[in-house]
Amino acid sequence: MVDFEKGKIKLPKRKTVKAKLHREFKGEIKSATVSQASSGKCFVSVLVETEHVEMSYTEGNIGLDLAKSISDVSWYELTRQLKYKSEWNGRKYIKIDTFYASSQICSACGNQNADTKDLSVREWECPVCGAKHDRDINAARNILAEGLRQTA
Repeated sequence: MVDFEKGKIKLPKRKTVKAKLHREFKGEIKSATVSQASSGKCFVSVLVETEHVEMSYTEGNIGLDLAKSISDVSWYELTRQLKYKSEWNGRKYIKIDTFYASSQICSACGNQNADTKDLSVREWECPVCGAKHDRDINAARNILAEGLRQTA
């Protein structure tokens, strides 16, 4: 049982605990996996039909935060698990270079705009082709294109 309004989750063989629910989901819960990081922070990963949702919870006096907890996990371990899960599900795992300028490259014409290095720039217009970009959407398009290029 997950109660989004009260911020609680009932875990099998455990009591109802306070939770920081990071995203609402709808549908039948297929499974829930509880894990604990070496820092003592606990997480519940919930599989809802085909949607995977992560949340952290509080038990006793342990305050938890998913973003902070992710920073406690090494990037290598995260990518290792992503690769493993991709292979397990018959998917390709493609790693894009850490320094690939995904948010600086115009996804319409390919021009690299150095003015967008500043992370506070959330929207920008390509000085070459005039295309208007949302930084995150543009980066996602470029990452997809780079992944497809690498598999070709």
